[in-house]
Amino acid sequence: MEITNLENQEIESGVLNKVGLNLEELKISQHAKERYAELIMDKDNKIDVNVFITNNEGKIKSDISKMIEYGQLLFSGKPVDMYNRQAVEVYLNRTWVVIIDRKKMNVITLYSIDLGLGSDFNQEYINKLLGKLNIAKEHFAEIQKNIEEQSDTYKNLVTENEAIIGEYKKIIKSLEQQNEGYKEVINNLQVNMTIAEKAVRDIVAVMIGKKVF
Repeated sequence: MEITNLENQEIESGVLNKVGLNLEELKISQHAKERYAELIMDKDNKIDVNVFITNNEGKIKSDISKMIEYGQLLFSGKPVDMYNRQAVEVYLNRTWVVIIDRKKMNVITLYSIDLGLGSDFNQEYINKLLGKLNIAKEHFAEIQKNIEEQSDTYKNLVTENEAIIGEYKKIIKSLEQQNEGYKEVINNLQVNMTIAEKAVRDIVAVMIGKKVF
């Protein structure tokens, strides 16, 4: 089951997938190396697996990198899994699935989709699901575009309203300052009235012989 001539494999899309990964920086987890040895190289015991990994680190990385480079990106994001919250990328190369932790640039695992009914059935099954996936992705892209357009419209309305609110705040502040001035004028008027009233009291006090009235 060794992978050979990956450059010449015919991918379902028919086009080399230009992944946005620097494959030179790609790291392969111990689990992924073990899966490679077990599933691709048919190593069926721990000793053989470890010996193969020790002697073939470069080949393992090269083959897995090609599986990614010539594969299709099925999904990029965080899986809906309470125990697995890191963002991943899922690649498909024929029946092989490779899952990468994008942030750590680390291949988490790889495996083959095998329903136990033969390679032709497996490929047909995958092709049907790829068709459904493409339709779902197109629908998602359309919904996403519509939401972005509607969001932009409402963001513009929010911006316009905030500008109007800002103008009203300026008016309110100006009115509040005017009111403070009016209150000061009222206080001054009260002082004048108090002075005038005192003049009346003083005269009355003199008339009736009281010092304070």
